[in-house]
Amino acid sequence: MANLNLDGSVARDRTPTANGDSDSTRTKLSLAAAYELDLWNKLKDRQTAASLRVSANKHDIQALLLSLSAQLSEQFYLAVEQRQQLNLIDRQINRNEALLETISDRYRAGLATTSDLYQARENLVSLRSRRPQFMTGLHLAQNKIALLLGRRPVLSSCHRSPTTADRSPG
Repeated sequence: MANLNLDGSVARDRTPTANGDSDSTRTKLSLAAAYELDLWNKLKDRQTAASLRVSANKHDIQALLLSLSAQLSEQFYLAVEQRQQLNLIDRQINRNEALLETISDRYRAGLATTSDLYQARENLVSLRSRRPQFMTGLHLAQNKIALLLGRRPVLSSCHRSPTTADRSPG
């Protein structure tokens, strides 16, 4: 490693004397040169270390991007799964509502027992009680996707204030 230093200065003084003012000027110029021999590869090692740090940072960024895409994929498939579970449970609820109506008609006609009617109601209530779990899972997955993409999460319908379209005529 080579170093080269050049320093210079100029100073001017005025001193009053009995014969008048005396002016003096001093000029100073210095040049220093130095060269460091890399006997123990210290300079080369510093350069190698810096190069390795750059390479490590690139690998860290690649690992971060890979992790981000894996999390994004996981949340996407979780959202798809939750949506499919919601569709399935909605179909089951519709079928159980139709079954309850049929059993109610049969009960009124004396062809079904009270326990049949009770069992049909319990099945319907059980299915309806499972629906919020899948709604929550879907909203969580959607919000995680939004966060991973750098977007603002959306409030679920249970946290929003009802709009005119949400209100049922009553």
